[in-house]
Amino acid sequence: MSYDPVESAAKGATEGFLNWGTDLIKKFASKFKDKELAFIQDEKTIKRVKDQYRSGELAFYKEYINDMEMLFLLKMGLTLRSLEKDKEIDRKQNLRSKIFNKYEVKGLHIAQFVENGILNRYIGILEF
Repeated sequence: MSYDPVESAAKGATEGFLNWGTDLIKKFASKFKDKELAFIQDEKTIKRVKDQYRSGELAFYKEYINDMEMLFLLKMGLTLRSLEKDKEIDRKQNLRSKIFNKYEVKGLHIAQFVENGILNRYIGILEF
């Protein structure tokens, strides 16, 4: 059994390239899948938004709201509330700015409406 440094180097470079390529493809696929969230540009905040997909409050809203953009803004509002609760003020302000830049004042107001719990209270009043 002989040690061939050229073969070893080639094998290592190939494995490294394949691993790098796999990671790059995973990141690209994730960005493609999350194109709706791409404007946020902060991985931790995007993860927080994805966590809101499983919230009971959002499930409740989905039963009554069919407009996908409106549901997305509701998710943004739930995320803002979550960031406030965890004292992540910089991230919260950054997300507010991104919402404003993409959806203008109307979108930001809808998100803040949810963030502050006003939509919950309003729905609660309607049900009684």
